[in-house]
Amino acid sequence: MKNINLKRLEPKITTIAEIKLIASKFEMSFAEDQTEQLWRNFSPTIKNIPNKKNHLKYSVQIFPNTNFFKDFDPKTTFKKYAAVEADISKNLPKNLEVLTIPAGLYAIFTYIGKPSEAEKTFYYIHYQWLKESSFELDERPHFAIMGDKYIGEHPDSEEELFIPIRYQTTSS
Repeated sequence: MKNINLKRLEPKITTIAEIKLIASKFEMSFAEDQTEQLWRNFSPTIKNIPNKKNHLKYSVQIFPNTNFFKDFDPKTTFKKYAAVEADISKNLPKNLEVLTIPAGLYAIFTYIGKPSEAEKTFYYIHYQWLKESSFELDERPHFAIMGDKYIGEHPDSEEELFIPIRYQTTSS
């Protein structure tokens, strides 16, 4: 794996407002990653989603608890969503659901590189940055926003990684 530019990985700490998404969901694990299939199923439906707020795409993960990474097992399942932000309509396309990302504090990292090579970045965030910060994981969705600079499996592809955090309540 390539070395990561740690200087580039200093996050912005920001409180975000609630976000309403229209999404497709798969249950998966890191050992049996189905992200490509999830997006292949979801992408054709995007054009049929009414009242989209923008062109951004959201990749959202909901892990079973905040110990998911402390007790990491690549076979443990979690929920993953492919989504877009939209005003909620009663006329949702078939097989889609409303997903709400609650307001809260997030560490926002800019990742530049191939999505398939992001493992080292996530390792840094969860096992180094969090330990050295005054924050701990919060039990809210983790997500990435893919905008104009996201170009798939390209070394210059860029996405924003949102890690839910709260100030530490106990010393680690």
